Amino acid sequence: ARRAFTAIVHTSLCVTTSTMARRRDAWATAAAWVRQHGGRVDGVGFDDETSGVRAQSDLAEGALVLRVPLHLCVTSREARASPVGSQALAAATASSELSSSADDLVLAFHLAADTEIGSSFHAPYYATLPQPGAADDPRAMMPRCWPDAEVETLLRGSPAADEARRSAASVRSDYELITKQPGQWPSFERFDWALAMVSSRCFTL
Repeated sequence: ARRAFTAIVHTSLCVTTSTMARRRDAWATAAAWVRQHGGRVDGVGFDDETSGVRAQSDLAEGALVLRVPLHLCVTSREARASPVGSQALAAATASSELSSSADDLVLAFHLAADTEIGSSFHAPYYATLPQPGAADDPRAMMPRCWPDAEVETLLRGSPAADEARRSAASVRSDYELITKQPGQWPSFERFDWALAMVSSRCFTL
């Protein structure tokens, strides 16, 4: 228990410093990007205390504070139309052994590939996401992503240990089933991160 508590405190300290600064800068860049493309960000800003967005002053009832044009959103439709997304969809449709839904896998492969190139149109949005391997990478809170030794130490005697192992194996299996088809596929590490992003965000309107 002490080891787990120490790890959590250490992560929180990291998020409070460099990671928080990155999030703040990314928010400012993304807000400017939204305005540049006809959207609106007014009266709200990044809040270090909550690591989220909050009103910067009293807001009138019914006030419009945020409007994001649809073409700035990353959606399932866009993912299916992308080169890697269409390849993933074809591979997923042809397989009956996948653990995740085809829609989630297509989104994850699209997100993984689009963030790897570094020059995506959606780069300002992607920069607001927790980055792979950073202190705020959500996989640190997902037992399926923990090393075997950590699963054994922290979850021993719990059904969650077996579930973590099954989940990890399922993600790896889904990736291998899709990528055995010819194509330009992102790395497993990037795909694994992207799948975590998909599971924590809305991509369907």
